[in-house]
Amino acid sequence: SSSSSSSSSAAASFESSWRARCAALAAAVAVTSSSVAAPFLLAPPAARADYGEELQAPSIMNLKLKPREQEVILETKAEHVNEDFSHSDLVGAIYTEGDLRGSDFSGSDLRAAIFSRAIMPGVNLEGSDMQNAFLDYVVLRGANMRGVIASGANFVRSDLGDVDVTNADFTEAVIDRYQAIQLCDGASGVNEFTGVDTRDSLGCDRLKRYEGFNKENDKVKVSKESGTWGGGK
Repeated sequence: SSSSSSSSSAAASFESSWRARCAALAAAVAVTSSSVAAPFLLAPPAARADYGEELQAPSIMNLKLKPREQEVILETKAEHVNEDFSHSDLVGAIYTEGDLRGSDFSGSDLRAAIFSRAIMPGVNLEGSDMQNAFLDYVVLRGANMRGVIASGANFVRSDLGDVDVTNADFTEAVIDRYQAIQLCDGASGVNEFTGVDTRDSLGCDRLKRYEGFNKENDKVKVSKESGTWGGGK
């Protein structure tokens, strides 16, 4: 029984260690990104002082995860097409510039994971915890994001066309305005864990499509008094 106790203690120590390191890495990346993406977000949620503690706590989604096998997951420019990552513990994992098209990340813990510039069309993210994840400059067209919590996530300059966001929570997520408008076209439901309305989290009621100048198509009148054009002053 003593050996069993020692094994459990070692496992707990290992988990605490890598979670702490992931939290520190994510916080550092968040602070760096905040200066780069200043026009989009002045103080990202991931830069909060208590963020490391939040990452070390279990997801509020009660995810059933496979045991984590690696302390540090660094897969920059890796190719994982149509692979199964479902129910994986990928907190703080790095898949920047990877080819992940068609892969399954459903039911996974993706908090603070970094997918910047990855190719991810058609991926399955249903039921994943994506809080404060980095998905900037990512191709996510046609992805399944039903029921995800993506609060505080960064989607700057990403392609979110035809993404299913039913019951998703995007509170304080950074999304380009025109992409958010597209998401609102099909957004509906309430996230079962946060109780947040999907459309409210996207700010759909405040978003309007650009209707263009002179939408009544009136002729623009030009006179000498209107400027220096032509025979004006």
